[in-house]
Formats: sequence, C-alpha cells, structure tokens
Amino acid sequence: MLQINWIGANPGNWGPGRTRNGIEYQPTAIVIHIMGRSLVEADAYYNTPPERRQSDNPRHNGAPPSSSHYGIGRRGEVHQYVKEQNRSFHSGKVLHPTWPLFEDGSKPNYFTIGMDFEGLTSDVWTDRMMVAGAMMIADIGHRWGIAMEPLNVIPHDALNSHCCCPGPMCELDLLIAMARDL
Repeated sequence: MLQINWIGANPGNWGPGRTRNGIEYQPTAIVIHIMGRSLVEADAYYNTPPERRQSDNPRHNGAPPSSSHYGIGRRGEVHQYVKEQNRSFHSGKVLHPTWPLFEDGSKPNYFTIGMDFEGLTSDVWTDRMMVAGAMMIADIGHRWGIAMEPLNVIPHDALNSHCCCPGPMCELDLLIAMARDL
C-alpha cells in the first residue's frame, strides 16, 4: 500500500467541487506533468497564494493560480495537494490540443486529475517514481473508473501543444502498462 502524505494547497490555488454551469463532472482522465522543481519546492509553491508568487511576466503581480492533485517524488513519496472531489488548477491554458477526447470550450480541470512528477523535463525518471506513479494511476483509475489507456492517461502537452510537459524523459506508455499490470 502506498502512503499518501497530505500537504494541502493554498485556497487560491484550487477550486471547490467539479460543478460548472449546473453540470457535475467526474474525472475521466489523468494528466501527467513534470514539476519543473523539487517536491519540497512544489509543496511550498502550491501553498503560496498566487498573488505572492514571483511571476515570469514583469507586467503582472504574482502568478496564475496553480496546483496538482498529487506530487510524486523521485524516491517514490506521494504528496496530495487537492482532494480529488475538487479541482486542482493544473491544466493551464488549452492551446492547440491534440487529445482526441478534448471538446472545444471545455475546461479540463473539471474532468481531470493532475499528477506532477518531481524534476525537470531533462531528468531521468527513477524506478521508485515510476512505481509510485503507476500505483497512483491504478488506484485513481479504479476509484473513478478511468481506463488505464493512452486516451485517459495523457501528457500535459496533449492539452497545450506549445509546452513540453512532462517532457521526453517520461515513458508514458511504460507508466500506463505498469499501472495496468497492478
């Protein structure tokens, strides 16, 4: 059994529930991300109010709200930032999506679960990270009835083709196969 450590996130970095325009959404996919930082740095980042974060754009105060449901560390540790019944703000802008199940005008944070993996796009993913990620994908998939298939476990860049997330070191097909075998 995998131990999940509750970390939480600043209330400005996630949204309550999964209801939009009177429609209650259920998670139908898991979006895989790379943190772009360490697990400890992600813990702090998600717990910092958006307006107090350093922005990449000098014309803006703060940074956009962001979080993920889960963070997977290089040593296989799992941190939870947002409860699955709520929306983590992990998808960002949708730009030229390549995900076949994406519907124009939809907001992926309402029907996806975000999973961040520690490190940079150039970092090799550790065996422990892969095993913990596969276990989490299998657990989430069973809980919500999400198929452990490439249509339902997707890289972030399938929603935003202008980004490189989770990057070339993510062996997503292997991660899905490992989850399916559990």
